[in-house]
Amino acid sequence: MGRDARYLLSDEAVEFKLLVSGRTFEARVTRQALEKRFGASSDPESLIAAYRQNAPAIDSKAAEKIRAGQQPPVQIDLQDL
Repeated sequence: MGRDARYLLSDEAVEFKLLVSGRTFEARVTRQALEKRFGASSDPESLIAAYRQNAPAIDSKAAEKIRAGQQPPVQIDLQDL
């Protein structure tokens, strides 16, 4: 589902969709997390590329938060990774 990723300037995050238990959920990973953890630049295309390259780890953390009961959109911050 990583092709649906888009940068939200107002939230400074990349928004993406993921499947958890057969349902689609929205989640976000912050610009700070993508820059500091995965080496992205502040350019939106770089941020989206960093998400796509690291989607398994990011999606896994988002799914974990959803299963724990957090309501979407779930946000993944630097400390989550």
